[in-house]
Amino acid sequence: MGFVFGPVPSRRLGASLGVDLFPEKICSLNCVYCQLGPTPDPTTTRRSTVDPSAVAAEVRDRLAELDRPPDFLTLSGSGEPTLSLELGEVIAGLGDVTDVPVAVLTNGTLLSEAAVRAELTRADLVVPSLDAVSDEKFRQVNRPHGSLTAAGHVQGLEKFAATHPGRWWLEILLVAGLNDSPDELDRLAAVIRGLRPEKVHLNTVVRPGAVKGLRGLSDDELTAAADRLDYPCDLAGRPASDKKIHRGSVDPAELLAMIKRRPVTAADAAQSLRIEPEVALQGFQVLVAEGRAVAETLDLETYYRFVNGR
Repeated sequence: MGFVFGPVPSRRLGASLGVDLFPEKICSLNCVYCQLGPTPDPTTTRRSTVDPSAVAAEVRDRLAELDRPPDFLTLSGSGEPTLSLELGEVIAGLGDVTDVPVAVLTNGTLLSEAAVRAELTRADLVVPSLDAVSDEKFRQVNRPHGSLTAAGHVQGLEKFAATHPGRWWLEILLVAGLNDSPDELDRLAAVIRGLRPEKVHLNTVVRPGAVKGLRGLSDDELTAAADRLDYPCDLAGRPASDKKIHRGSVDPAELLAMIKRRPVTAADAAQSLRIEPEVALQGFQVLVAEGRAVAETLDLETYYRFVNGR
C-alpha cells in the first residue's frame, strides 16, 4: 500500500504531503459533504492499520524526491486517523525522519478517549471538526455511527481543549440550508467560546460530496456566518497559485493517488504536481476514458473523482 500522496495544495496548510493510514474509507461519520463518498459502515472501533516504520520510510523517501519541503505532513486521506491504533507511533516515527511539522486532521469524535488525546500530544498541530451542536443537525450533516451524539462530540472536544498542550485549530464546514441557520450558528458560537481554539477555519462545500445537490455558502454568506460566530475565523479560499512549472508530463499513477483521497480539478493537480494545467487535463481525460475516473461539475468547476471511491 502507498501511504503518501501529494504534496497537495491545502486551503488550511499550504503545501501538504498527505499520509494515509487506511487502504479504504473507514470513518465514524458518513458526512453528506464527504469528498470520498459515503462511508460503507461507520465505526468507532480502533484497529491496527499500518506498520509505523514502513510509513516513516516511505515519507523519508518521498521527501528526498522533492525539491523543497512541504509546509506540513498531514495525517488524513481515506480514513479517520484516530481510528488507527498506530496513530501515536506514526507521529513519533515521522518526527524521527524529518523536521517538517506533523498535522492531524480529525473529525474529533474519538477525543473523549484518553488514549487518543495522549497520542495527539505528539503532533505539531491538531485540527478537529465540529459542524453542528444540536443533535438534529449533527445527524443530518454528519450522519454518525449510532453510538455518537452531538453532546458527546462536544464533551470530547472540551476534554481535548482542556488538556492538549500544543497548537490546535477548529474546523467548521457549513452546508447551505442544513447547519447555517442563525440558531445553529449561535449554538456553535457558544461552544467555540468555551473551547477557545487558536482559530477557527470556516469552510463550506467546494467539491462534490457523498450527497449530490449540496450547495456551499457564497463569500458573503460565509462572511456573515463568521460575523455571527464572533470569533477569529479564517474563511475558506483557494490556495495561492504557484507559477513555477517544472514538468511537461505526468504519470497517471500520480493523478490516481490524488483523486483516491479527494476529487480535484485539473488546476489543483497542476499546482500540486507542478505541471501545466493542459497536461493534467489530458491525464485526467485518459483516466476517464479508461474508466478509472469520472468527471463531475460543481459551481462551474470540473472535478475528477476516483470511480471506486464512491
